[in-house]
Amino acid sequence: MIKKINIEKTSLLPLIERGITIIIIFLFTFPSFFHDYGIGLDTSYVWGLNWLFVNDYETLKQLVYPLGPLAFLKIPTVIGHNLLISFLFFSILKLGFIWLIFKLSEVMQNTGKYATVFIVFMVSYFVNIDFLIIGTTLILTLLYDKNKNIIYFIISVLIAFTGLFIKITIGVSALSVIGTFLLMNLYYSRNAVLLIKQLGILLCVGFITGMLIFGSVNTYFQFLIGAYQLSGGYGEALSLHPANNWVLLFPFLILIITFPFISKDKEVRMICILLLFSLFTMWKYGFTREDMPHYRALINFLIVFWGIIFIVSSSKKTLTLIFASVTILLLYANMHNIPMYRSIDKEIAGINNFREILNYRAFKQELLSISEKEVSENRLNPELRELIGESTVDAYPWEFSYIAANQFRWMPRKTLSIKLFDQKSDHAMYGEKSDFASPASSPEFIIFHLGNDGYGGKFGSIDQRNILNDEPQVIYNMLNNYTIVEKTDKFLLLKRDTVSRVEEIYWGDSQDYTFGEWIDIPFIENEIIRLNVSSTNTFLGKLNKIFYKETAYFIEYQFENEEVLTYRFIPQTAGGGLWCNPFIRNPLTHEMEPKVVKVRLRNANPQFVKNSIKTQIQHIKFKPVL
Repeated sequence: MIKKINIEKTSLLPLIERGITIIIIFLFTFPSFFHDYGIGLDTSYVWGLNWLFVNDYETLKQLVYPLGPLAFLKIPTVIGHNLLISFLFFSILKLGFIWLIFKLSEVMQNTGKYATVFIVFMVSYFVNIDFLIIGTTLILTLLYDKNKNIIYFIISVLIAFTGLFIKITIGVSALSVIGTFLLMNLYYSRNAVLLIKQLGILLCVGFITGMLIFGSVNTYFQFLIGAYQLSGGYGEALSLHPANNWVLLFPFLILIITFPFISKDKEVRMICILLLFSLFTMWKYGFTREDMPHYRALINFLIVFWGIIFIVSSSKKTLTLIFASVTILLLYANMHNIPMYRSIDKEIAGINNFREILNYRAFKQELLSISEKEVSENRLNPELRELIGESTVDAYPWEFSYIAANQFRWMPRKTLSIKLFDQKSDHAMYGEKSDFASPASSPEFIIFHLGNDGYGGKFGSIDQRNILNDEPQVIYNMLNNYTIVEKTDKFLLLKRDTVSRVEEIYWGDSQDYTFGEWIDIPFIENEIIRLNVSSTNTFLGKLNKIFYKETAYFIEYQFENEEVLTYRFIPQTAGGGLWCNPFIRNPLTHEMEPKVVKVRLRNANPQFVKNSIKTQIQHIKFKPVL
């Protein structure tokens, strides 16, 4: 009897030891959950997506945006129970991720116990929810490959689709791991029946989870179509172009590319292939919107990437460590070139972050107080709140904190972000399907908030652009269907008209120009003049766009007083028309700006864009005021 008890205790010791180790790593690496909302582009969207999940889920399912209906799991705030649900989801996912890494190490039998604990600790320190989902999908796929337990495969697919419904890039990266594995498995096994079975599981799990989230086949497939469209072009609207140090980045790329060929380990090569698309996606993510959060995400991904490789590798661990260290250091050294650079700081132990969550009521109340104080700056005066009353409202281009601060009836447009697809120079672009076009799907009021343009003007967009050039189709719909009823120093209040305001749209002859050539711009009373622009990438430009990012484009306005102003523009939306006359710098004044007499287009890298530009003058003629 005694001997039997001792045997049971001995068999339980490794399990207890691993459980304690997992909990310690989880607590030490627990991140800050201090998620509030406020004024500004990012925090305003945080409020919007969380608010819709709790209050208008049907509308949320219809949105075309890089984050999906479960976005609150990544960017939670105190609305409803979103923060608590997100905390529980994250905790379960991270505990499972840590356990799976230990499981993978046990199966591979390649790393010592203490080395494994150290690697797991380091990896856990840098994972966010994105990498937890991608990493968990990868490890489950590797475990399925080792022991053929179909449960591992089903769970990996379920997690990957959950990632897709949180954020498109997460889901695409996670599903790419599974898709690559299926292709590799078919290549080596030549088992078409097994592939059909695996694809059946993939499609069934994807369909069932999609139906649970969206409730209808049509809405689900609309989301998938929107995800495909956004994944192909959304980043172009967000590109930044700091001067990178390619003396550092070229060796980084060479080391990353050559490592799978230098390593003789079959398992390591498999992981490199499985994560190839995810690594490419993170490279694009980090260098397209090259600011601190996006660039740091690439570094964090590399740490997770190398950590899993180290766990799996059976030989040349020193070489793996050297490659990992050098690539991370090279990437980190280039970070000094990023605007508003700051060093990476981390809490040494995350136990205090965890303790804050445990006192949930007080923590939630603190966040709620901070958020309400933040958005209170955008609370409207009583007269304007009474004017709007219970009518539907939207904010353009992004400051949804006006809705939060005043508790208006929000009717968001379908495309929360800048719409890069379906922006054609074709004359049929002005239809009923676009935002603010149809009265049935448009709000009664729009709060068009103003931003500095760098020249003392009020129509500034992000990244030195003019907001009137970002979404020509949406701007046209507002001009045609809305009237300004109130102006403040922070926004214009637009009210929907009962009749359209535009009499006709007509186009001048199509003409070819070159970058750097001045283009004459007419001025006609009671008409808006816009320039439709179409340009084409060279072969090098297409490669640059695929593997790096689109080059920067600029429009220079020359006025009749010979003043010249320069703004960036997005080439994908320029086909809808770049605003020219009457030029509006400050809509709060009744003084007319000098006429634009010429414009000139240029790009930052002429070798990436064909010099020839197709242009067409667009005339928007308004009905006479009676």
